[in-house]
Amino acid sequence: MGLANVHTLTGSSILGRILLFSIIALVSLSVGSASAEKRVALIIGNSAYQNVAQLTNPANDAAVITDMFKKASFEIVESRRDLKNIEMRRALREFTEKTRDADIAICLLCWSRYRS
Repeated sequence: MGLANVHTLTGSSILGRILLFSIIALVSLSVGSASAEKRVALIIGNSAYQNVAQLTNPANDAAVITDMFKKASFEIVESRRDLKNIEMRRALREFTEKTRDADIAICLLCWSRYRS
């Protein structure tokens, strides 16, 4: 992961840096696991909101994280963008079905708090 991607993920917040470290640690641990494990991930990046301008970071963050899980050889890596409430519920329900026999299941929501 390049320096520009790290900055995109973390911004300047401490919470962002903690999240990034946690994701990298988790993926690093899972890469060393036995290849027989079923590992699945769902990454949702919501950048389009009804009452604010389009946000770039959530979609960018989701793309970087999705790529990271694919490189870590997760069996299923689903990436969704700009889901409305009903679509989000459907995606989570479908993902839950895929996790039933998984050894590792990760669901991440990339979003951004709007500040005026």
